[in-house]
Amino acid sequence: MGEFTLAHFSAGGVPHDVVLTGRHFANMERLCQDLQKICEYQINLFGGKAPFERYLFLTTVLDNGFGGLEHRSSTALMCGRNDLPTSIDMPLNDHYRTYLSLCSHEYFHSWNVKRIKPACFTPYQLDKETYTRQLWAYEGITSYYDDLLTYRSGVVDNQNYLDMLSQTMTRVYRGQGRFKQSLKDSSFNAWTKFYQQDENAANAIVSYYTKGALFALFLDLTMRLDSHGQLSLDDVMQVLWQEHGETEIGTNEQSHQEIAERLLGRDMSEEFSYLSRTDDIPLAPLLERFGVELIYRSSTGVSDVGGKVSQVGIWIWC
Repeated sequence: MGEFTLAHFSAGGVPHDVVLTGRHFANMERLCQDLQKICEYQINLFGGKAPFERYLFLTTVLDNGFGGLEHRSSTALMCGRNDLPTSIDMPLNDHYRTYLSLCSHEYFHSWNVKRIKPACFTPYQLDKETYTRQLWAYEGITSYYDDLLTYRSGVVDNQNYLDMLSQTMTRVYRGQGRFKQSLKDSSFNAWTKFYQQDENAANAIVSYYTKGALFALFLDLTMRLDSHGQLSLDDVMQVLWQEHGETEIGTNEQSHQEIAERLLGRDMSEEFSYLSRTDDIPLAPLLERFGVELIYRSSTGVSDVGGKVSQVGIWIWC
């Protein structure tokens, strides 16, 4: 009902609809072209068969807005007009890059949280709050993959991906709350702390989205190094899909660790202990093994969100 813009594309043999409501200047061909690449990649990551018969991207376009909510075969999004591409050959900018990552995030949830989910969510108890210590896996891992898969699918380049990763790290390292709250506690206290933030939140809590994404990076790089490139976090997600998503058997607090240990054939208690600790995850040595130097610097102001310093041509996080 009402006035809207409708466009279509196919990914994994499944029809996808893109609907924009509100005033906008978007080039729908470019938008569908980029979303198709991301969706195709994600479907192939989980075995090549989509878990739905049709998918809908529904976006409310505002002067300034951002957000998304996943459903089993659709997502409801908000974005600003400047977040959308205005021509078929428009260079990728920060605004459009962020919107594509948002779409990637909610689409990944089709597997990771709508079907692979904690046992306490099966079934959902919508009449009361449900507590779990696993949100680091369901939002954190998804937050790691949302940016990464825009790069893997060829929509953004290497430098853009590192820029997005640096901004995620910046959001974590600027908050002193990371020394006060572990990832498991952040997950468990989402109802009472994360969604009821006050002016002291940055000093008291850490986000299971952003620090969860850094733990996912840590786990992914560790598995790649230990297996000489034969295994990665992708393999954990594929086993989760086969053993928990397709079977609708919920995960427990040990599921991710047990799968990673089974794949690598070794104990990973040390790595997974960072879920219960409040010290920083040791990412710099791992990143260095993959040719990425991690350097800290002071913020230059409120608009400084981290990223590349063009004068020296290296990647810097703060």
